[in-house]
Amino acid sequence: MLTALIAAVIFAQAAPAAGPSPDDSRVVAVGSSGSSAAPGGKTVSPLVIKPEAKPSASDIQKYTVVCHNETVLGSMFPKKVCASQAQSTERRDIDQAAVRQMEAIKR
Repeated sequence: MLTALIAAVIFAQAAPAAGPSPDDSRVVAVGSSGSSAAPGGKTVSPLVIKPEAKPSASDIQKYTVVCHNETVLGSMFPKKVCASQAQSTERRDIDQAAVRQMEAIKR
């Protein structure tokens, strides 16, 4: 009984305060004959259909995790390193710049 009361309160709070406007082209009325009345005389709120947002290329690069094994100096066991593609690219660029700087000092 108590759980039913709690569930009713939670679902009542989760319901939207106002439905979408009827002039929205993406609104679809739910009902048997095109009306928004359900059997029993109760009204049904309209269903809003929205297209899914496609992630941009920068979002994919930002959140895609890439793992690889790196050899550790003085150890026979490789270390698994995981980072996002952007972090991995940034680290590689910094490492390459450091190597170029050391090579320039040698000459």
